[in-house]
Amino acid sequence: MQGTVIKVVAMSLLGGCATRRVPASFPENAPASEAAVEAGLPDVGRFVREEPPLPGDPTGNWSGLEEHSEGHRAR
Repeated sequence: MQGTVIKVVAMSLLGGCATRRVPASFPENAPASEAAVEAGLPDVGRFVREEPPLPGDPTGNWSGLEEHSEGHRAR
């Protein structure tokens, strides 16, 4: 009996969390749209195959190694 009450209360609480509506359609340029272009896969093996640029060298396409502004230099 007590287990049934707990299940009913839990289901009613969880049911209240899922009341948000989902739109019937998305704009074509939205990532959730079926017409949207699929995102490219990142080349994660690049970090194993190539040496990273040394400090002061051009960073090229290495994401996360962009030049920082003057106020954000490493100490």
